[in-house]
Amino acid sequence: MAKIKSKRLFLCLNPPLDAKINIIKIINDYKEKIPGARWTTKNNLHITLHFLQNQNQENEINIKNICHSLSGNFNPINFEIIEINAFPNQKKPRIIYLKNVQTNGDSAERLQKQLGIKLYKRGFNIEKRSWHPHVTIGRIKDPEPIVFEHALEKIKYEIKKFELTESILTPVGPIYKTIESYELQ
Repeated sequence: MAKIKSKRLFLCLNPPLDAKINIIKIINDYKEKIPGARWTTKNNLHITLHFLQNQNQENEINIKNICHSLSGNFNPINFEIIEINAFPNQKKPRIIYLKNVQTNGDSAERLQKQLGIKLYKRGFNIEKRSWHPHVTIGRIKDPEPIVFEHALEKIKYEIKKFELTESILTPVGPIYKTIESYELQ
């Protein structure tokens, strides 16, 4: 019997190229200040809506159907990056991130919630913690306290679609591959 291949999937908002270039400038500013961090590559910068873990083909089809049902039901999202910070905190940082706030309403939060409700009803495991839009820019294996010294230059951008993405794990880090995109209108 052949093994059924599963895919490691997540739903996300993907910043446009100009925003990613500006985010890479922030990463470059901190590379020397935070040695030992693994920094996110330009192609992997995103805002996760839901991490869906490994899914078989049938579940992938269900996810696509849910996304199609919500496509076009939400306005495009204008984000502004307002700060750099760390999870769980700056004393023991594991993840370095950029906090995003929506500047034109709450469509990002409503989209994330509606996706979660529909996924949960179909039997998918959904993160229970409250959602805060952020872009992960680095990960730290052996955390040392850090201080983010200066305010960020404002980065503003618009997102016009959400995406179903596959995370392919490799020895040099994950490779993200967009499976389908869904319009925001």
